[in-house]
Parts: sequence; structure tokens; C-alpha cells
Amino acid sequence: MKVKVITTKKNTLALLSLLLLLVFPVGCTNHKPENNSGSQTLAYSDYIGNNTRIAVESGDAFGIVARNVFKSDNVQELPTVEDMLEALLSGEVDAALLSDGSSRFIMDSGNYPDFEYLTIPEEVYINRAAPVFHTEELRDKYNEWFTEIAADGTWQEITDRWIGVPLPKQEEIPQFEFTGENGVLKMCDTGSYAPLTYFDDNGNLTGFNVDMMSRFAQYMGMTLEIEVIPYEDVAEYVASGAAEMSACTLALTDERADSMIFGKPSTITQAVLIVKK
Repeated sequence: MKVKVITTKKNTLALLSLLLLLVFPVGCTNHKPENNSGSQTLAYSDYIGNNTRIAVESGDAFGIVARNVFKSDNVQELPTVEDMLEALLSGEVDAALLSDGSSRFIMDSGNYPDFEYLTIPEEVYINRAAPVFHTEELRDKYNEWFTEIAADGTWQEITDRWIGVPLPKQEEIPQFEFTGENGVLKMCDTGSYAPLTYFDDNGNLTGFNVDMMSRFAQYMGMTLEIEVIPYEDVAEYVASGAAEMSACTLALTDERADSMIFGKPSTITQAVLIVKK
């Protein structure tokens, strides 16, 4: 049985906007801080302390990075990655802050020759992210399963397929069948943050998150149902019980740990600042 995706009108329009943006990129002049190093090569440090206008996805912990690492008081939280790229192209912001996996997807599209990708060193910031759960009972079952796939190499296999590499070809994307003997496992995700979650050539939701959670649903003997919602709504949606857990991962922070039920981290990525050359 295929993953069931419930897409709101808002998200459908957002996904169409991303496709149009990838096919018809727009170039605009963008303000850049002065490079004090005297070199023509930009570095992430050139954007620290210049009150750089930085776009982040709403609800993402990268907003904290923008304020704490880049000392920016002008952080713009936007609903989707496509909104972030559009703001950067139009000159509304000076930079967009994403994970290295998502920035690789944008780079590989070939549609942004004027973008430069500035990796933030691991010693400065590393993003550890995990799914969130409505109950501790389901979290414990997930952690038990995750411990198993981390030990037998399955997690590394999934990571190597999706993270930090070009997106797999359509025929290389795993397909899953579900027994559904134990019911339906309801999750939520954004559908718009490749390589973690995106729609493939056949219009099916796929990516690292779907690969992981399809295997977890099989482990639970359940059918998988994923509802596509805005990222900033994920935590509240799961907390309310509308979804039993998130398919997408949320960055672990001390503040979030006090109010959310996190599983074990399944994505560990560096941050990348995307700017205009």
C-alpha cells in the first residue's frame, strides 16, 4: 500500500511555485557585506556582525543560528524553502540558511549559477534533528527500532542514499508495501525540503523521511499515512494528537526538549549560508 498524502491547497500552491522557480529562476542585484579579508573568495564569517538579512524556514532552529552565530537582528522567517530562495533572488534578504543536504539539492539543480554556498564549520554549529512524538510510548518503540537499524547499518545505508549526494534516480527510490495489520500510523511532513522530503517524478512523496518512516511503519505492522502541512505547524500538530509523530525531523534544542517528545536524532548535518556571488 502506498503512502497516503493529504495535501492542503496552500501547500499545493507552494509546491507549484517551487517548480516554477526551479525552471524559471530570476536574477536580481543583492546587497553583500564588505569582505574585510581582501580576498575575492567569500566565507561564512564575512556575514557575521553586518546585520545580514537572513532568511530561514519558519519554525526552524536555524533562526537561532542566524541570531547567535551571525549576530543578525534581521532574521526573516518564511513559510517554505521556495519563499526563501525567492527572497534571496529578489534582494529582500542577503542570505538563506539551510542544511547542507538541502543546499546540495539547490546546487545540483543548475538553475542558480549566481549562488554561492558557504559551509559553516562543524565546530561552529552542527544540526542534530529528530522526529517528535505525541506519546512517550510510541517514542520508545521508535527508539528501539532506530537502535536496531543504526547497529545493523540500515540507517547508514538510508543516509548515504539521500544526504549530501545528488538525489537518487527514480528507479533507485525504494518502494514499500504495508500489511496494515495493526492499523494506520499517522504522521506529518512538509513535502518541500529535499532531500528529506519532496515529490518525485510520479507525484509521490519521497526522500529520506519517507524512506525512514516507511520502514518504521513496516516494523510496527502498520500502514503509513503522511499529511503535508507547513513546517511551523508540525510541533503543534503532533502535540495535539492530529498526527502521532512527525515524519520530518526538528532540530534539537534545550528549549524544545522541555516541551516536545523527541526521538533519537536521525539527521546530523552542517548548516550552509546561501548568498549571491
